Amino acid sequence: MANTTKLYRFTTILMGIFLVALLLVHYAYPTKDSDIFFHLKSGDHYMHQKTLVMDHSIFSWTPAISYHPYCTWAADVLYYLLFQLGGWPLLFIFKYACLFGTMAAGWIIAQRTGVSSKFIIFFTLTILCLAISGAGWIKPEIISNVLLTLIGFIYFLAKLGQANT
Repeated sequence: MANTTKLYRFTTILMGIFLVALLLVHYAYPTKDSDIFFHLKSGDHYMHQKTLVMDHSIFSWTPAISYHPYCTWAADVLYYLLFQLGGWPLLFIFKYACLFGTMAAGWIIAQRTGVSSKFIIFFTLTILCLAISGAGWIKPEIISNVLLTLIGFIYFLAKLGQANT
């Protein structure tokens, strides 16, 4: 019985190491999309001009007029502030914090629902890690991923709370 417990603990640790390595390696690219420079410049514009309406003529030699806030203004300002505080390293730390937070939320929900099989949790988290690939870049999409995860996390916690009462 003791050997079975040790083997179970060893495989659980090994699966955890695999998931962490999967996240670190799968998302290790520097920047797949140069849009981050646009978002940093937009955040700079929003902060210094104290407006949410982008002046598109600063990016082009042709006149451009827009009277509407661009949909990524909050993320642009956040990225700009993070970049000013810590440069690229802080942006990458932020990216990995968002990704690990998503995985942690999935793990917590699996634990709270009483899933007893660590292999099912491991398989589900592996699929989750690969499914959030589109939101793994340093772009506003990662903020959407975090907010969607937070909404799902709160929803499942509320449903679990109702089931326990």
